[in-house]
Amino acid sequence: MSVCCYIGSPAPAPLHAVAHVEIEASDDQIDDVVQGRPPYSQTNEVTKLQILHLHGQGKSYREIGRIVGSTHKVVSRVVRRFLAQKTIDRKKGSGRPRKTSPQTDRMIVRTVAGNRFTAISQISESLVLGNLSESTISRRIRETGDFNSYWAVRKPYIRDANIKKRLAWCKARVSWTVEQWEQFLWTDESPYVLRFRAKRRVWRRHNERYAQNCLQGSVKHDIKINVWGCFSAHGVGSLCLVDGILDQHQYMDILLEEMLPSAENLFGEGRWVFQQDNDPKHTAIRTRNWFIEHQVPLSEWPAQSPDLNPIENLWSILDKKCAKRSPSNARELYEILEKEWYNLDVELLKRLVHSMPRRCQAVIDNKGGMTKY
Repeated sequence: MSVCCYIGSPAPAPLHAVAHVEIEASDDQIDDVVQGRPPYSQTNEVTKLQILHLHGQGKSYREIGRIVGSTHKVVSRVVRRFLAQKTIDRKKGSGRPRKTSPQTDRMIVRTVAGNRFTAISQISESLVLGNLSESTISRRIRETGDFNSYWAVRKPYIRDANIKKRLAWCKARVSWTVEQWEQFLWTDESPYVLRFRAKRRVWRRHNERYAQNCLQGSVKHDIKINVWGCFSAHGVGSLCLVDGILDQHQYMDILLEEMLPSAENLFGEGRWVFQQDNDPKHTAIRTRNWFIEHQVPLSEWPAQSPDLNPIENLWSILDKKCAKRSPSNARELYEILEKEWYNLDVELLKRLVHSMPRRCQAVIDNKGGMTKY
């Protein structure tokens, strides 16, 4: 079947004289044009027919663009191409032929899928693609829409046995309510250095990269302290300075003098659960006996799971809150951290604890692997 479109002049001023051109189209295409159905996202044959039909009615490029959901530049190009070529089909390109075959493209993508850290040069060598530039190989990978190049995220590797334990732990708790997670007393130790180490942006000229006033100084052996802390959804517990290297003996002193009073203050007579990671000093025989002796309700914890402990995020938040610090010694640094610790917002603590269902689900979704947390 054919449809007659009256195509006006592409000149800015509308002309009464129109060219009568017959275009071959299917019944479905004609029906789409007559009914005014929305076109596809790309400028396909139906959209082009609709553009020509509306242009024959004397509508402007912008009016047509609004009707068919396109820009006036696309409408103009379709009309001008039709007037010049008497067809709605694109002219076959006269550019350089594609250097790779579909088979080669598939081989390139399969190589990347098999090893995500494969360099472009390695792909070229392994597939004997010496006649292809690295930019061409890179384009073939990106064309699929499945892969792109990113900086790899640094996360610790997890042993296969621990992956299974993480997965089992999360599956057993993914349906827990936030009220159950609010019964946890989260604990951990963390190091802090005298000077905040986050990257900073600087305004400089192009030739001032190493100018003294544009450098962010670094200290090779900066003063460092270690602190132990605990918190729950109800508030923060104690923050205490660790004396040197924390061992099981000092750890039990901290549990007695800092942890138990914090638990009593945060939970009162209510039910609570103590959380700690699997550090050797936490799981030593004497430490385990201490928990039994003092009847501390201890939570099971999967190894290599910092992403499941919200206090890890709290340490980072505390560090940023003290970013403008300028202590001259370890004691001043601890005092700054301590002040900010006891000023932490309870709503922030609740949000961290309430993220536990999402953390468990993320581990399950990643089949026990490390997550964004």
